[in-house]
Amino acid sequence: MRLSNHRRGMRSNRGGTSSAVGLLVGLAKLGVPLLLIAAAAYLFMTFWSAGKGLVRVTSSVPGADILIGGFLSGAETDTVVTAPTGRQIVTVRKDNYVSDPEFAVVDVKRSEVCRVAFVLRAAQEAVTRDTFAPLRPIRQDIFSTGVPVHSVPPGAYHHERLLDVTQYMDESDDRSGSTQSPISMGVPPVARPSGGSPDLPVAPLSSTQITVSSSLDGAQILVNGQPSSHSTPYTFRGLDRGLYSFRVNQDGYIAKPDSIAVSLTSDFQRELAAFELTPDPSSPQPTLIVSTSPLAAGFHVDGASGGVGKATVTPGFGTHLVEFADVPGFKTPDPVTVSLSMDQPHSEAIGVYERITGSAYMAVVPSEDMEKFDGSKLRIFIDNELVLENPKKPFNATLFGKLVSGKRLVRVQYGDLSTDTFLSLMDNEVIELSFRIETFFSKSKLRLRDKPIEPIEQWQQRAQKLTVLTVS
Repeated sequence: MRLSNHRRGMRSNRGGTSSAVGLLVGLAKLGVPLLLIAAAAYLFMTFWSAGKGLVRVTSSVPGADILIGGFLSGAETDTVVTAPTGRQIVTVRKDNYVSDPEFAVVDVKRSEVCRVAFVLRAAQEAVTRDTFAPLRPIRQDIFSTGVPVHSVPPGAYHHERLLDVTQYMDESDDRSGSTQSPISMGVPPVARPSGGSPDLPVAPLSSTQITVSSSLDGAQILVNGQPSSHSTPYTFRGLDRGLYSFRVNQDGYIAKPDSIAVSLTSDFQRELAAFELTPDPSSPQPTLIVSTSPLAAGFHVDGASGGVGKATVTPGFGTHLVEFADVPGFKTPDPVTVSLSMDQPHSEAIGVYERITGSAYMAVVPSEDMEKFDGSKLRIFIDNELVLENPKKPFNATLFGKLVSGKRLVRVQYGDLSTDTFLSLMDNEVIELSFRIETFFSKSKLRLRDKPIEPIEQWQQRAQKLTVLTVS
């Protein structure tokens, strides 16, 4: 008896062990997929948090290498490249060409496609030199803030430096009488007007470049406090050694920093002065109202979709180009250029579409089984243009003439019912479109049916017994 009880106990222990093993196996089968899902989610969130955006880079001569932050992206113009979000320095390089501007600064965002364009010119072409007299060195004892003023952007080329406000002091005008050096932030000292430093050549510089850029293109550039004829982005070439102060001005925006000083000390020196433009809260919000007539058509503002029919957009201050979409059967309105400024923050652009007359015809006829047809409930659109609206005069059919041949979108509305169809029109031919109402389980639907095309004379002979409403 004791032996049998012992055996039963062993069998019970084995059963418990096998149940535990089965439970562990089941948990492992369930846990492995969960771990894989968690790992995939972690990788996805890591990539998403890294922040990538798109930049469309174009150049007047395609095939230029695109560099982001001074590093080759592996892509060539014209194309769209990925870049980390935030402010990025974009440059292009092509053998035997120089780019204008030399640099571009873009604000990369995940939800938008940034655009930057470069003009490439042959290197052997004569480059116009800009002529601006440099400022005298600024006295440190008057203007010094004690804050580092020079920084090098990561990954940028040697001598391509992102400058902020820079101050210098005049060694010959120190109040304490001691000899001091200019602020050393990686910027070589400025040559003195009285004769120059013995460490610098006395020959004038001729191959320097200073690119002035802003987060919004088109800002007016001021050099040494005087307005220039250039707007951002622009590269000043051939300036002589010395200290130059740059500012930008754009209606409705505040520039940060207020000014940037650049020191030129050696030939072939290249510098970048980048400004960030933020909306001025005290200025009025610029608005542009765009509408199309007599039909609702699409339009673009500065290359971006602005809406259909009539819409109000806020493109910011400056000059904007409004372009209208092509509509079959109509002459496309010419593009409109609109300028928004502090003096005129609001404007309107209207695109008037003119119908191109042709010799095609379309007849719309209610079905014979339609009882008590009421013409005042009928509305007909051709290419989204309303061509017939609730006529009060009794009729059996309506004939539309002077239509342009080709494929046309036709919409028929009868009361609360509406349906669309495409018809192919031909010159001097009539295509007949009949409509009727079908009711199924208390639900009504408008049905359209087109008949073969026939010459206008033949259709008129067949429709002699009908009261025809003619529309041209």
